[in-house]
Amino acid sequence: MDSSIHKKGLSRKGAELWLGRTALMGVSRLALALPEKTALRVGAGLGALWYRSSRRYRLVAVNNLRQVYGNEWDHARIEQTALDMFRHLGMNLIEFLRFSGTDLRRLDTLVSVEGEEYAREALSRGHGILAITAHYGNFELFGATFVRKGYPLSVIARDADDAPTNDFINGIRERMGYRVFSRRNAARQSIGVLRRNEVLGVLPDQNDTQGIFVPFFGRLAATASGPAYMAIRTGATVLPAFIHREPDGSHIVKIFPPIEYVVSDDLQADVKALTVQINKAVETAVKEHPEQWLWLHNRWKTRPPEELEGGCGDPVQ
Repeated sequence: MDSSIHKKGLSRKGAELWLGRTALMGVSRLALALPEKTALRVGAGLGALWYRSSRRYRLVAVNNLRQVYGNEWDHARIEQTALDMFRHLGMNLIEFLRFSGTDLRRLDTLVSVEGEEYAREALSRGHGILAITAHYGNFELFGATFVRKGYPLSVIARDADDAPTNDFINGIRERMGYRVFSRRNAARQSIGVLRRNEVLGVLPDQNDTQGIFVPFFGRLAATASGPAYMAIRTGATVLPAFIHREPDGSHIVKIFPPIEYVVSDDLQADVKALTVQINKAVETAVKEHPEQWLWLHNRWKTRPPEELEGGCGDPVQ
């Protein structure tokens, strides 16, 4: 195989992207061909296979869980939670891919919403909603559910490394009714969404090398400050909202009361204070169903300068 790839002038990275794309298309066809419950069992099985075959991601997930729950849980529970997370991701993928061909009215029975009054009240203020969510539950269904409820929604997302894969994924998202802004150039479009009194969904729960350091699960985490900056600049309502999977396979979107924030003459301090509250909202949600958060991402990879210079790096209280 290596020689044929070389003859075609493909790099190793290019070959990996092609294989990933081909696998995704195969899983997509399978997701549409099988009955829903059977497809979900297949998805859970694929997730379990990923857990067992990918030492790299398995160790990241287990190590992250150990850092957060090591004083509360034994090793068996940590490993089981990591496995459950991989199984959950497999089901997420199947559900998402099925909506490339499934009637969107299926969402009306699959997902329920609690706290919608907070969204209606927020839009009545006329400055838009900054919906704070996370890579938690089936976050793709989160956006589709907002749209089904009649809220114009745009989301900021990282582009996939493979352009055809990116187009395929965004095509399903757009079919589900929401717009996708590339993280690389989303600032102006995002502020426009808020100024039109629409909903902007952001997932600020991943490591951001250009972010600011605020607490997350007791450790400083490099966190995107853009959401807080946009809210302060536009006056948008900051609304925590998360989706989680129930044991029966249904989903619940929970919308929480808005995060109140202060606007003063010190923009930097205001942004940091709001970012602290945003991280706290995400942390509170994750604690409810820890097996449904993306522990395989190295959330604490970027460290503060004082730690790199030999500081104590004590946990943040």
